[in-house]
Amino acid sequence: MTTLPQQHLDAHIPSSHADGDRDAALQARFADVFQRIAVGAVAREQKRELAHEAVQWLREAGFPALRVPQRYGGGGVTLPQFFRLLIGLGEADSNLPQILRLNVGFIENLLEGDDEATRERWLTRVANGELVGAALSERTASTHNSVTLTRDPHDPRLWRLNGEKYYSTGSLYADWINVNAHDGEHDVNLMVRGDAPGVNRIDDWDGFGQRLTASGTTRFDNVEVTEEQILLRHRLSEPQHDTFQIAFYQNVHLATLAGIARAALRDATAFARAHTRTFGVPGKSSPRDNPLVQRVIGRLASLSYAADSLVNALAQSLERVSQARAAGRATEATYIALDIEAYQAQQIVIAQVLEATTLLFEVGGASATSERLRLDRHWRNARVISSHNPAIQREQAIGAFHLNGTSPSERFSLAHGKDAKPATVQAGSVKFSITRPDGVALGAQVSGLDAARELDAQHILALKQGLLDHRILVFRGQQLDDTQYRRLAGYFGSIYTPPRNAPVLGSDAAGAVPDIVVVSNVDDGLLGNHDLPAHSDHHWTPEPSSGSLLYALEVPEQGGDTSWYDLVAAYEALDEATRARIDGLKLITYNPFLRRKFPLDGGAPLYRTPNITPLEPWVAHPLVRTHPQSGKRLLYLGLRTEVEIVDYDPVAGAALIEKLRAHLSSPRFFYTHKWQAGDIVYWDNQATLHARTEFEPSQRRVLKRISLAGSRPF
Repeated sequence: MTTLPQQHLDAHIPSSHADGDRDAALQARFADVFQRIAVGAVAREQKRELAHEAVQWLREAGFPALRVPQRYGGGGVTLPQFFRLLIGLGEADSNLPQILRLNVGFIENLLEGDDEATRERWLTRVANGELVGAALSERTASTHNSVTLTRDPHDPRLWRLNGEKYYSTGSLYADWINVNAHDGEHDVNLMVRGDAPGVNRIDDWDGFGQRLTASGTTRFDNVEVTEEQILLRHRLSEPQHDTFQIAFYQNVHLATLAGIARAALRDATAFARAHTRTFGVPGKSSPRDNPLVQRVIGRLASLSYAADSLVNALAQSLERVSQARAAGRATEATYIALDIEAYQAQQIVIAQVLEATTLLFEVGGASATSERLRLDRHWRNARVISSHNPAIQREQAIGAFHLNGTSPSERFSLAHGKDAKPATVQAGSVKFSITRPDGVALGAQVSGLDAARELDAQHILALKQGLLDHRILVFRGQQLDDTQYRRLAGYFGSIYTPPRNAPVLGSDAAGAVPDIVVVSNVDDGLLGNHDLPAHSDHHWTPEPSSGSLLYALEVPEQGGDTSWYDLVAAYEALDEATRARIDGLKLITYNPFLRRKFPLDGGAPLYRTPNITPLEPWVAHPLVRTHPQSGKRLLYLGLRTEVEIVDYDPVAGAALIEKLRAHLSSPRFFYTHKWQAGDIVYWDNQATLHARTEFEPSQRRVLKRISLAGSRPF
C-alpha cells in the first residue's frame, strides 16, 4: 500500500481553474497512466495476469480518491469529471473500472450518509492511498446474506466474522474489504483488513470476461472485528429508497462499456489502417479505402459517441441530484426519476456496445480473430458487464413506471429470522398471522384476528412477542365498542394515569384523563388538522406510557397519515464515537402543554438555554434508554420537543441534539401508515416516535386512543 502526501491528490488540479480547464488538466494528468495500462492490456489478458502493477499506477496518480472531497485530502472532482475519466480508463483496460467499482461506490455511500465521524475516518484513509474492495454477495441459489457476525465469547468488546462470499470484486487488490454480514437480527455492513488473520482471498472467478477483476471467493474464518469497523446495521431485504447508489453503480458499468466501445473503435481502426488484404481482392489492397470498411468504422464511431453521450448525461443527472441532496431539496420523486433514467440508459448502452464489439470483426475477416490481438476480449468483457443488474428486469420496471406509476423496488438479500416469514398462531378455532410487509422499516400486520373477541393466553403472548419484534402491530377491518376496546387494551397492560400536575393530551382542568381519548378535529375533539412532529407520548412525565392503541373511526381522503420511527434502529446505526458521547447523558423533555400556557416570543424552543426559565415540573430521563422487555438500547429523543441535556454546555448540547435529530429523521427508520376506517394500531411507545401529517380541515378524522401504563426509564 502506498501512502500519499495529503496535498498529492489535488496538486495538479488548481481549484481556481474553470471546469473546462480543470477537465483538460485531469485528462492530461492521467493520459500517461492510461497509456501504460493500455499497452499491457493484451499481455495481461493472454497470461491471465492480475493487474497489480496497473492498480498501483492508479493509486500513485490518485485515481481511486478522485471523488473524495479536498477537505479530506482527495481530488474533489465532480461526478461528470469522474465519469469522463472512467470512460478513458475503461478504454485502456475494462478490468480496471470494475476493480475500482466498489472503492468508488464506497466513497459515494459515505458522502451520501450523515455520519461525519465515519466519513472522515474512512475517506481520509482512501485519500492516503488505501483501497477498498468488497465481499457483499454470495454464490447461492438466490441472493442471501449468510456470513455471520457474533460476539467474541472471551471479549465482549469484539466480534467474530465467519462465512464465505463470492463476486468479491477488487478484494485481492484492496487494503480493506467492505463486507455484508448478519448478527442474528440485522444485516451489518462492516470493514475488515484484506490481510487480517482469517481472511482468505481466492482468484477463482470463472466468468469468460472481466477475468482480471478478482471477483471470486473471500472466506472469513473467525476474523476479529472491532466496533469501529462496523459501519451500519440495516435490512438488505428492504428496498433501497432515497439514494442514488443504484444509479451511480449502474453508470460505473455504463462508463466501462463506453470505454470498451472506444477501445473497439480504436482497435478496429488500427487494424484496418495496417491491413493489406481484403477478401475477394487479389494481391495487396487497402481496406482503409474500402467503402464497406469505412461504413463499419463510421458505425463504430457513432455507437461509441452515443454510449459516451448517455454516460455523460446520466453523470450530469447524478451531479444535480447530489447537489439537491446537499441542499435538502431532493425528494423521493427525485431519486425515482434518477433510477428510471439509469435503467433507460442501461437498455441502450448495452445494445450499442455489444453491437460494436461484434461489428469490429467485419473490418478484417478471419485474421481479426487472432489470439495475438485478443479482440474478442472486448465482446467478452462487455457481455459480462452487461449481465450485471439484468437489463430485462430493469426494462420491465421502466414499463411499470410509465404505465402505472410504479416506482422501482430492488432488494439485495432475502429476509432473515422473524422477517423471513409470517408468524402463524392458532388456538382452538382462531388462527391469525403476524407479518411484516415487504419494504417497511418497522411494523407488522395482524391478519385473521377479530379483536372484538376474547383472546386466550396463546393469542395474547403471540401479540406481545409480535410487538416486541416489530414495534408496531396493525389490525385492519375491526369493529369494537368501547367495552371491547378497553378489554383488548387490558390484555397488554393497565390504563395509563398521568400525574395531575403534568398535563397530557386529554387532561381536564383538574389533570384527570379519560381512559379513551378522542383524537379528532370535529365535535370538540383534540389536535385539529395540523401536522404533528415526531414525539413519544408522555415523555415529560416520570413514568411515560409503555404503549398506545389508536382506533380509526373516520379518516380523511388524503393526509392525516401517521409515521412511526424506530428508536432502537436509530441508536444502533449511530457511529461508535457518537454512542460513546451520549451514553450516560440525562435529557429533560419539557412539557409542551405547559409551554402553551407559558408561551415565548418566537414559539417553543427546540433546546432550552439559560435565558429561558425552565418549565416545572420536569424530570430527566436517560438520552439512551434501555428497553425494559428486550434489553435493547434506544435513542430516547423527540424530533421537535423542547429539551435540555443535564449539566452540559448549552451550545454544545444544542448542536448535539440537532445532529441526533437529523440522524433520526432518515427515511430508513420510519414507516408511514395510511389509515382506513376500522384500523387499530398498537405501538411500543418506549421504542418509537410517531408523527402525523396535516389534512384538509373540511375532512373528518376521528380516532380513539388508549394509553398503557409504563415504568421509569433507565
